[in-house]
Formats: sequence, structure tokens, C-alpha cells
Amino acid sequence: MVGIWLSGFNPVHWLWYLPAGFLAFAALTGICPGLIINKILLRENLARDDLARENN
Repeated sequence: MVGIWLSGFNPVHWLWYLPAGFLAFAALTGICPGLIINKILLRENLARDDLARENN
């Protein structure tokens, strides 16, 4: 958020507000969106690896 503040709020693309928003959301609620996304992605990779091990 400091980087956004230092560069000015108007020239910054809206996408750069997402990490700051996720951080504020995680701090207020205790739910980390990044951790949830990583768990979903890793679960898919682990399931694919398990299938590959079973076929060998």
C-alpha cells in the first residue's frame, strides 16, 4: 500500500490494489485468500501425482 501511496492513487492500475485488499481482509477476518488458492492448486497437483504413482 505504501508503494501505491508513493506513486499516487490515480496512475496505479486497479489490479495492484488486490494484494493490499487481500492483506487487509486476512488481517480482519483471519481467512487468508492466498492460502486457500494455494491449497486448491496444490491439491490438484497432488491428485495428479498420486494418479501417476498408481499407474506405475
